[in-house]
Order: sequence, then C-alpha cells, then structure tokens
Amino acid sequence: MSLKLATYNIHRCIGTDGIRDPQRIHSVLQEIQADIIALQEVEYAKTVDELGFTGGGQSLHAVVGPTVISEASKYGNVLLSRYPVLRTRSINISYPGREKRGALDVDICCQDRTVRIIATHLGLIPGERHSQTKQLLQLLHNRPEPIPTVLMGDINEWFVWCRPLRQMHKYFGRNPSPATYPGRFPLLALDRIWCHPSALISKRVRHSTPLSRIASDHLPLTAIML
Repeated sequence: MSLKLATYNIHRCIGTDGIRDPQRIHSVLQEIQADIIALQEVEYAKTVDELGFTGGGQSLHAVVGPTVISEASKYGNVLLSRYPVLRTRSINISYPGREKRGALDVDICCQDRTVRIIATHLGLIPGERHSQTKQLLQLLHNRPEPIPTVLMGDINEWFVWCRPLRQMHKYFGRNPSPATYPGRFPLLALDRIWCHPSALISKRVRHSTPLSRIASDHLPLTAIML
C-alpha cells in the first residue's frame, strides 16, 4: 500500500493577494488528496475544525502542536492523517531570543504498518536552524525500533551546502526537492520531505495549480511513500 504525503506552509491562510481565506486552503487540500499532511503556520481561535480542514468528506484526524498561544488564538504546526494516530509527542525546538518553534512526533497506523512522522517548521537564521537540526537528528537516533520514519515541513533552508541540509542528507540520503517558494514563481526549495529508509519515497512533486499559487506564499510539496 502506498501513501501520499504532503507538507504545506499555509501562511495563516493569507494568500498572495493579502486576503485571509481558509476555504482556499481547504480547497487546495482537497486537490491534493493526501493521506498524511504536515501544515505550518496554522492559526485558529479554538480548534482546527473551525478552519474546515478536517471536514468536507476528508475525515482527517488532526494532531495540533501550537507554538505561540495567546488569549485570541493558537498558532503553529498541525498534522492531518486519514489513518488512526497511535502516539504523539510535541517537541520544543525553540532557540533563545527567537520565535518559538516545535515539532510533532507522531506514530500512525497505516493498515498493515506503523509509520513515524515528524512534522516541523525551522527558524529563519542559520544558527537557529543548525541548533534545531541537531535536536531533530538526536530525536531520530533515540528511537530504537526500526519503523519507517518521515521528516517533513518548512525547513527554511535553500543553500545546498549549508550544514543543516548536509546533516539531514547524511542521515536520509541526498534527494532532489523542487522549489516551492514563493508560490507564484517558486525559486527556493524551502519545503522538504525526507524518509528513512530513503528508498520508500518514489517521487517529490510541488503541487502547482491556479488556486495553490494564490492561496499561500508557499506551494505544497507532495511525495509518494511505497
């Protein structure tokens, strides 16, 4: 059984036209029809359900990982899955003096196998990303049982020879990834989907449609897991 994976920075549902419209993001998710979706920059007042991402016939389970919480809203990472969630952990990977960041570490029962998904959104400065990459790799090495593991999200890194990408490629293997940012004219491969073992991922494709090019400042990135 193959799985369709996706990662998507939805930019608080604010499109490239400056309009906040959760329905457009919901429609893009329906276009993608992924089995497991990592979302970044999700903002909601009470629950993710109010954004409509888990409805509309998709029947998705939602795992939330807010990193910034105020009286008015919650903001951070969300993982959506068609399959039951067995275990979840929310990991704090914040860097001193910078915006709070996190990762969701989730085990999902995909019929005949368990798949581990780590969904994250790294910081904007090099030292921050280097520190967060070290924490994520430590998290990966600390799991003794050998189950397929996916790390996906907005890595905020594009320079192929930078230390964070070199460290990730050393663990997961070097895999090409298409540019996903900015959404209208993508030039930078900020969004990534890695898998260990790497042979389980057959292809990575940016989801570029008239709607996705306006719904957020990032394009979704999809992959097929065998």
